Amino acid sequence: MVSFSRGLAGLGHGMAALRSPCQPRAGSAGMIYKSAHSSASATRLLLPSSPGCQLFSSFCPRAAQRARPKVKAAPPPPPPSGTARRSPLPPPPAASSTSSSTAAAIRTFADQLGRRAAPTLLYEAPSHFWFRLSCTSAGMFCIGYTIVNYWSIYLRPPPDLVWWVPHAFGVICVVMAGLGGYFILGGARIIRSIHAVPASRIAALAGPNFAAKAAKAAGSSTPAPVFLEVEIGRMLPVLPARKLYVQPVAMSIPFRLVSFGLEGERIGVEAPEAAATSGGAASPSTGYERVLARRAEEERRKKSHEYEMNHLMTAPFRHAWQGARVAWVGVRRAFSREGFVPVDVDGQKYKLDVTGGWALENGRALDRLVTIKEGQL
Repeated sequence: MVSFSRGLAGLGHGMAALRSPCQPRAGSAGMIYKSAHSSASATRLLLPSSPGCQLFSSFCPRAAQRARPKVKAAPPPPPPSGTARRSPLPPPPAASSTSSSTAAAIRTFADQLGRRAAPTLLYEAPSHFWFRLSCTSAGMFCIGYTIVNYWSIYLRPPPDLVWWVPHAFGVICVVMAGLGGYFILGGARIIRSIHAVPASRIAALAGPNFAAKAAKAAGSSTPAPVFLEVEIGRMLPVLPARKLYVQPVAMSIPFRLVSFGLEGERIGVEAPEAAATSGGAASPSTGYERVLARRAEEERRKKSHEYEMNHLMTAPFRHAWQGARVAWVGVRRAFSREGFVPVDVDGQKYKLDVTGGWALENGRALDRLVTIKEGQL
């Protein structure tokens, strides 16, 4: 651009020299050079501010930009030499927190039962009519057979009887007496029901002596808010049941009752769910699952009633078959003793029927109160 300006200035001076008839003076060349130099300087000053300079801005020399030095972050100051570095504390063990939460949930549930005005039914055994009838009938038959044959053959044998026959009948009488005792004892020590009795009513039900004994056993510790009333069936059905009053920790079962899927309903008070006692897939655990189970049970009963009303002619035969089946199960259990699990109540062994019956919250309520010793059948 400077050369172009100088050329324009020189061309203008040349044209002016051609117009003048006289020769140029000696100093005219210097004046021409000065005027050209001044016009070039003026053009140089005007070019950067003109809009047309933007088209030729790439031809203008640019000054090299200086790179800014990168500022490094200052390192953190080192800790004082006299201060020791502390290691993070280890997390608390999970077992202790789980056990403490379980104990708190059990205590809260027991307190809620203790504030109720009446005893709460926790477990009720199914009907044992055919089982007890079978045990009593078979036991009486075996004992009667033993008495008759022992008197008529062993003690007073006939005169023409071979000598070894009375001794053989003596062995048979011993075996039959053992079978009679086995059958009769089969109906003994069966738990009929379990109630949770508030501590405020234990003196009226169990007597003042038991209340004083329980308070003395508690000592300085916190007394139990509830007691368990365990109703035990007698050996013979005609005899009244025996009742035991113990603390919940005095009863231990070798299983979780909820795992057997007994029928039951939810308690009226809100019972907290403990992590250790929420196991068992046999019964619903959440409110939504309980609603679904209740609806399924209602639907099943509705369909059963509809089928019963639509097939009235065959109803007597179906009912007779169901009764015979129940009777056969009772007779079979008299021999096999299936469905009974031994439990420990205050140091004594009793039998709990888990093949049917009713349990509060499908057995969860009793599982929260008693001691569970799994694998000790």
